[in-house]
Amino acid sequence: MTPRYFAGDALGFISIAPFQTLQISNGGILRLLKTIHHGGSTYRKFLSLYPEVRCEPLDSLYFLRTSLNAFDRSLLHDLLFCYGWRESNWGALLAALAPAPEYRAMLEDRRPSLPYASRIVDLALAACGHPVPEQLVEHQHLLTSIRSMLDELPAARIPLRPSLNAAMESQYIREAEHIRNIYRMHGTDAAKKQMTQGVIGYYGMSHRLWVANGGRAYQPK
Repeated sequence: MTPRYFAGDALGFISIAPFQTLQISNGGILRLLKTIHHGGSTYRKFLSLYPEVRCEPLDSLYFLRTSLNAFDRSLLHDLLFCYGWRESNWGALLAALAPAPEYRAMLEDRRPSLPYASRIVDLALAACGHPVPEQLVEHQHLLTSIRSMLDELPAARIPLRPSLNAAMESQYIREAEHIRNIYRMHGTDAAKKQMTQGVIGYYGMSHRLWVANGGRAYQPK
């Protein structure tokens, strides 16, 4: 399926996660939830002080809150259907932490192809309205408590850039060829300057810089 968000933005959070996506699989999810819950319970008084005060044992909660600030139906679609099992594990965890009834159909569709992450998918489905499987009651209690901790952290929507459409992809190819010609004729500095322009410049900047610049939609010249 075609991603709805630019992969550099949609997958950027996973690359800086304080835990591995493998820990979200069946063999690690309970241990991961216990670890996050323990840190949150022990240092909960510091949650309301974020971001002025950061507490290292709360890093997983800070990270999850930031990720959830960018999470919506389109991002769940991309994580479940456009990439691999790691991204799907991550999407199911976010859906379990910020559930919505509209997520159920996507989770049900993806579940059969995620046998090693069936627990987190079932937990996400339970959070979205399905019955809680008996063997996951402890997991669900931990998730409920973690959600309440996350609610104490600032929730400010983080935008993501849309994926390139067909016209933008064609323009990207033209710009790349133009930059190669500039490099051959005028050298590295001239080529680097050109790389800050157009579609290449828009998608070449980091997500952090794009947001800092106002998170504006691409405007062709």
